[in-house]
Amino acid sequence: MKDYIIGILALGLMALCYWNLFKKRFAKVKKVKAQLVEKYVYNVVSRTNPNAKYYTLVFETEQGKRLSFNVPEFSYGGYKEKKRGTLKYKGDMILEFK
Repeated sequence: MKDYIIGILALGLMALCYWNLFKKRFAKVKKVKAQLVEKYVYNVVSRTNPNAKYYTLVFETEQGKRLSFNVPEFSYGGYKEKKRGTLKYKGDMILEFK
């Protein structure tokens, strides 16, 4: 019985992972007018990489909706706070901001 439950949980976890990948791959590309209102770096607790960090950008659209994106370290410095422009994104990935 215990193995049966573990098997069902494992299948559920795999299905969730595939669903997230599916959503990202087939998400619609969206374009909105936005302003970069916040950017920050935080450390991730990790046994394999003690220096792991997430670089996060927070945009606010003209409608007041906040959108957060994790970006690579090399592109993080290129974004300036309070800049307004057109944000083009797909799922949780920034495609362009100008």
